[in-house]
Amino acid sequence: MHSQSSRLTAKVYLFGGLRNVSSSTGFNDQVYKYSIANGSIEMLAGHFDTAADGVGFLSSAGDLHYFGDDRGPSVPPTPTTYKYSIENRNQSRVNNFPFGLAFMPSEWDESNQLFYIFGGYTGSSGRRSDIVFEYNPSTTQLAQVGIFPEPREQGTAAWSPIDGKVYIFGGYNSTANSTLNYEIFQFDPAHGNFVKLSTILPQRIISGCSIFAEHDQHMYIIHGHGLLKFNPARSEEHTSELQSHHDL
Repeated sequence: MHSQSSRLTAKVYLFGGLRNVSSSTGFNDQVYKYSIANGSIEMLAGHFDTAADGVGFLSSAGDLHYFGDDRGPSVPPTPTTYKYSIENRNQSRVNNFPFGLAFMPSEWDESNQLFYIFGGYTGSSGRRSDIVFEYNPSTTQLAQVGIFPEPREQGTAAWSPIDGKVYIFGGYNSTANSTLNYEIFQFDPAHGNFVKLSTILPQRIISGCSIFAEHDQHMYIIHGHGLLKFNPARSEEHTSELQSHHDL
């Protein structure tokens, strides 16, 4: 399963995803709940109206929001945004991007109660988007609020309550050989601009996930090669602490 997850207290919710990477038809339409306390997995009632592999996140209201999807090489990504109610166990379509998207680095901004969606795969001859969207789950409004410095897909993003900014780690850019990046970008939602940090990742990152940990005020980036630890408090000095961290 190549799926995205979202946290609510001590539970993790997983929805959709690719069951078998060797098959373009092995997509999942189910929603699962994983309990951290006892390690149990429960398949919830209700499912997405189409099996897909997209990007999903949890809002403060306790609803899961799911952006775009990929359904295999023969089908272009769809522009749909969904909302899944954990309480009612049902899913609804709430808005559309202006074009199909998949694999977008995205994050929830707790202070502004908004989602930010960066770039993504458009399915058009490998083309990647550089548009930054803002999504308001309270009004279901979707708006373009910026341009990423270069087209990007399959990176990972995390919001920092320290400075109110979003950090985007790695991902593919739009060059002919689809370069997988070591780069870290900082996005300022208040002004809609980006800063490329001088600090680089020790490994390239693709299809990872990242989170801000309140207990030590660091970000943890989980990816295919391990776990990285990043200190956003030092990012403006371009001397951010970035170290490999293997205590998974």
